[in-house]
Amino acid sequence: MRYIFDHDFHVHTQLSPCSSNPEQNPTRILQYAKENNLKTVITTDHYWDERIHSETDPYGIDNQTIHSWGPYPQEDGIRMLLGAEADIDLNGVLGINRQTCEEFDFIHISATHMHMDGFTCRGDESVEERIEMYINRFDIILNADLPFHKIGFTHPVTDLIGPDYINFVKVLDGIPDSEFRRLFKGAAERGMGIEINISSMRADDEVKKYVVLTPQMNPSVYRPYRIAKEMGCKFYFGSDAHRPRSFPFVKPFAEELIDIMGLEESDKFTLS
Repeated sequence: MRYIFDHDFHVHTQLSPCSSNPEQNPTRILQYAKENNLKTVITTDHYWDERIHSETDPYGIDNQTIHSWGPYPQEDGIRMLLGAEADIDLNGVLGINRQTCEEFDFIHISATHMHMDGFTCRGDESVEERIEMYINRFDIILNADLPFHKIGFTHPVTDLIGPDYINFVKVLDGIPDSEFRRLFKGAAERGMGIEINISSMRADDEVKKYVVLTPQMNPSVYRPYRIAKEMGCKFYFGSDAHRPRSFPFVKPFAEELIDIMGLEESDKFTLS
């Protein structure tokens, strides 16, 4: 059975420093879910647990702020859940732990935020260093004591690996198939979800023209997903939407990606 697009596990609210759009609030996000027949939508603002020490200046909101919305508005047939997007700092410190996870319904962890100078990176890393960072940070996640049934590996491909689009592709191409197989096998064994990040799988021309990247346009961005599927990983969709203007594009992009990747319902990561 073909994969059914019925969820969005990665939506930011105005609380995220990178959003701050007053229209990006729980009521509007619930409306988006209703308009697109989504059964589950999860808010996942950038977050660092201040109880975990970092020698850097972490990016993201604190515990009090991320819980400040109070009870979410609800609609019959739609689950609106509280999640978070966590990071690993440049010293390899993970900004969540098992105790933190108990406070959320779902948590993304990024190994690919390599654009936050002074926090997740120095900013002047070479392609070779970024390849090593990707692999090491994936291993940090896999080796952490976490409830993997509600953990997702967010945007495994994204130009945030950078520092620019050309070098982002070089980083992906520089990771051997054998390493991707080892890492994604570990993710599958632990039951961690792998995100298909819609924002990362498209191209745009100053937000005037949106195009879903195809394997023919850029095979590099599909290789990790192909290998992850071979290793038995389960996938979920995340729009990574930061503002309402993104919402109309989410479902069409997701449906196109489902066909491009040949996804079936058996490939879906689900939350209990």
